[in-house]
Amino acid sequence: MAFCNVISICTWNRFNSSLFRHFGKSRVSGWRTLHHQACCARFDSRQTSSVESCVVLSRHISTLNKNSLRFTCQGEQKGGLNINNCGLHCSKTCLQENVVRATQQTEQDLDTKMREDKEKAEIVYSLDENSSGEKARIQESLDDASLRSSCSELSERSTGDTETCSTEDSSSPSSTPLTAETVDKFLVNFFDDMQVKRAARENGLSNALFKRIFQEFKRKIILQVEDGNKEMLKLFSSSYYNANYMQQLFPLFMTYAQKVHPMLNSIAEVKKISDLRGPTDLFPEARAMKRKIIFHAGPTNSGKTHAAIQRFHAAYSGIYCGPLRLLATEVFRRTNNVGVPCDLLTGEDRQWAVSPDDPSNHISCTVEMCLTKRPFDCAVIDEIQMMRDTERGWAWSRALLGLLCAEIHVCGESSAINLVERLVSSCNDELEIRHYERLCPLEISQRSLDGNFKSIRAGDCVVAFSQWDLYQVRRQIERQTDKKCAIIYGSLPPATKLEQAMKFNDPTDECSVLVSSDAIGMGLNLNIRRIVFSSLRKFDGNSMAPLTSSQAKQIAGRAGRYGSAHSKGEVTTVSKYDSKSLKRLMKEPIEDVKAAGLAPSMEQIEMLAQQLPGASLLKLYEMFETVVQLDGANYFMCDLADPKSIARKLRGIPLPISDQYVFSTAPISVKKSIIIDLARKFAECLSKDSPITASKLETFLIWPRQAPRTLDQLKNLETLHEGLDLYLWLSYRYPQIFVDTENVCKMQEDLESIIGETVSSSTFGASTFSLQSRKSRKRRFHDANLIKWMNYQKF
Repeated sequence: MAFCNVISICTWNRFNSSLFRHFGKSRVSGWRTLHHQACCARFDSRQTSSVESCVVLSRHISTLNKNSLRFTCQGEQKGGLNINNCGLHCSKTCLQENVVRATQQTEQDLDTKMREDKEKAEIVYSLDENSSGEKARIQESLDDASLRSSCSELSERSTGDTETCSTEDSSSPSSTPLTAETVDKFLVNFFDDMQVKRAARENGLSNALFKRIFQEFKRKIILQVEDGNKEMLKLFSSSYYNANYMQQLFPLFMTYAQKVHPMLNSIAEVKKISDLRGPTDLFPEARAMKRKIIFHAGPTNSGKTHAAIQRFHAAYSGIYCGPLRLLATEVFRRTNNVGVPCDLLTGEDRQWAVSPDDPSNHISCTVEMCLTKRPFDCAVIDEIQMMRDTERGWAWSRALLGLLCAEIHVCGESSAINLVERLVSSCNDELEIRHYERLCPLEISQRSLDGNFKSIRAGDCVVAFSQWDLYQVRRQIERQTDKKCAIIYGSLPPATKLEQAMKFNDPTDECSVLVSSDAIGMGLNLNIRRIVFSSLRKFDGNSMAPLTSSQAKQIAGRAGRYGSAHSKGEVTTVSKYDSKSLKRLMKEPIEDVKAAGLAPSMEQIEMLAQQLPGASLLKLYEMFETVVQLDGANYFMCDLADPKSIARKLRGIPLPISDQYVFSTAPISVKKSIIIDLARKFAECLSKDSPITASKLETFLIWPRQAPRTLDQLKNLETLHEGLDLYLWLSYRYPQIFVDTENVCKMQEDLESIIGETVSSSTFGASTFSLQSRKSRKRRFHDANLIKWMNYQKF
């Protein structure tokens, strides 16, 4: 009899609905037959033994499923019902009465946890700031009448199933009225169901949006159940005791979601717009021509880019696409120096070999600015492995897939060969691979610098990964040796970087040592004899992380330069503890580039805006991320965190979506509040058609600026230079608003002069480092003295 009680509890309490869902709708009648026939007729312990009962139950259950359904009880004794190929196996403890008590206690614990989760969800629930006014729409868009009508329609659809359930189980617990707590538990199971979440994503609901709408949906449902909504109770009565609860409840949920978010009604068209499974089809003109891709694969200082540039010079027309403004500028100057007229095209700068009215046949540009509508005879895409970059990878993918060029030269690491082969094959283009080796040897030193800089020699480059470390290393080198140092890092203005590089390369200049970040990895030609790593860890945007093999080899490869005074390169570390790690990184093969980045274009965003009128740019980005479809084997979606952050800051400014998109793609650092505030002011002026002159810009920036005395003041100047770059970047897109480029360029030159003089000064930062040293000397105890003192005090 105890066993029969266990089966009854499993049937009509916690396992009832889960068994229906587990076995499927078609197996529901089988489970009911099992319960009525087996339990009521055969499981009476007065008529038959428990062994015979197990045999009967085995015969019924073994036909339902091959998996196991287990439950446990508290205490030392545990029991389980295992449904497998061999039927049902029941341990002796299953027949104990404590199983029933344990199961009932588990039910109470689950009910308590559900109530606690419900209270937490109602407290924590709040609408994301991304959708201003969304909470009001959720509260007001659907009143009780709308939910009642939707519920009534769904109830009518399931009348047949409900009547069947009621006739078969008229005496069962399913006829008991449902409570708000039971409905709450059922809705939580609905929310956790993976099939429901998958269907929600297919209908355009991101995980965050699905959770947000569900919380309010659940609250309204429970309120109506508590108010005695008969249609709602009827629907849940038929759903709770049925396997097709998703088919009955999910349409009601989507009806609610579509009224809260009308954009969900256009989900089919939105999916078509966001379909990136065939990105090659986005460039029909390129697909109409037969292209030849020549991959120049090799390490740094192997001459691969030089060979491609030579072909670029020889062609009648051509375009060079580089990763940095410095590289584009260098190719621009080198091409004009050999007598081939070439124009410069970057986000912040335009220079013409002749004049704007007479453009040249050759263009040197940054990869984001490459032209996919103009045909060329020859193209060069440099650093093709950057397709894997999570923020900028889309630009290399666009250039490779969309350039209208019969001959395209791509240069980069051999780790990108496999991916380029797959992409070229999808374009039906021809691929040729040329391998290169280093032109000069690179030796890994067996000895480090043993923690000091006394052995630093002329031509050395010490690499550090933070601005503070860079200036501290320079100060230590100039204290411990008689050598002067040039300094280069990423946030310096490009003109200052070039100035410092020229000082280091000039044998007559006093700066014979270079202190640099990983900015030397690409973009600058430097005569470096030896690379010295001060650390093998760098900040990756979230935390300190070790260098990858690709990063270490890219930096170390700058040592030694063919045709220079240093025909042999060397690499080592400051600390002896990093020496083994460096050797391991240099021997490790570079991990293959798995996929290329993609991002939504302006055309796609504008098409989405037509389908979803009234949606903000932030909403459009989120919708695109939610429904985008990709060829996961070859492509990935680039991180849109920065564009979305800018779009969030632009909310409330009456600008067309196209203009908001332009601002969101501006090359600025979203972590610098000064730049974000300046971008918002620019957007406000654009919305009002108010021109921005240099004098007006000075009021935004609190101009003029004085020479910095601390690192923080220097960082502020570098940020202001970035703000002036943003002005020039926008001036080429909105010349009627950003009208004073000439005076802004003079402001930028003045700022570059101040920054250049500051970083060239050996005394800069001395007061800051001295203050830090004095603070460190104020410590009362060193470690050894502290131990002695604690022992004396008997701690």
